[in-house]
Amino acid sequence: GKALSIAEAEVYDVTAKEYDGDFRVFNYYSAGDMQYTSHEDLLEDLSHDTITDVILISFAFWAEDGSVVYADAPKDSGMTGEEYYNASLDKMRAAVDEYAATSGRKVNICIDFYPKDTSKHGLPANETALVQSIKQLIADDDRVDGIDIDWEYPTSAYEWKVYGDMLVEARKMLDASGKDKYISLALTAGSVTLTQEHIDAVDFVQMMAYDRFDIMDGNHSSFRSGAYSSMRY
Repeated sequence: GKALSIAEAEVYDVTAKEYDGDFRVFNYYSAGDMQYTSHEDLLEDLSHDTITDVILISFAFWAEDGSVVYADAPKDSGMTGEEYYNASLDKMRAAVDEYAATSGRKVNICIDFYPKDTSKHGLPANETALVQSIKQLIADDDRVDGIDIDWEYPTSAYEWKVYGDMLVEARKMLDASGKDKYISLALTAGSVTLTQEHIDAVDFVQMMAYDRFDIMDGNHSSFRSGAYSSMRY
């Protein structure tokens, strides 16, 4: 019995578009996923000809001393964490190579990497060791094409500075290695205080735009809060 009022309307043009730029689609596989994902499952995922990069997430972390810590292997696997990491990476490499051979499309493999304990990130004291760990994971491993550094999140200007400085050193290491590998960075729209030098060290940004509430009306992950505002930021 009350009059209907419309406070806001959003209109989208969903006409198919041709993109001139390098439009990429990253697909995530967790350590838990890979236990139950077969070679055939991966080929089916890739067969849609959409995915350009796959990310193995929650397999490798860095410790306070800068060394690599691997996720625990499934209990029934009989493997160490490092062995499970390598087995999963081999499985993914075999799938993307077979897909490339039949489709002519290259799919990159990216390793997600973040502090095991964000309160014990070890920077800047152990920056050199951490950069060597990044070298071990991507520059020295021909199975891998890039790394996605996913620290959630530096909580002060100081932590952003030491984080950014580490990215610059990682870029210098990659450039010196002569390997064509990329650095990706997972960020959310808020309180990022990286300098231009830090930004220039990174090739891609994974914008984490989910679980963002609209400031005006509290709607969850609206277009404005989740996509428009995040990308403007």
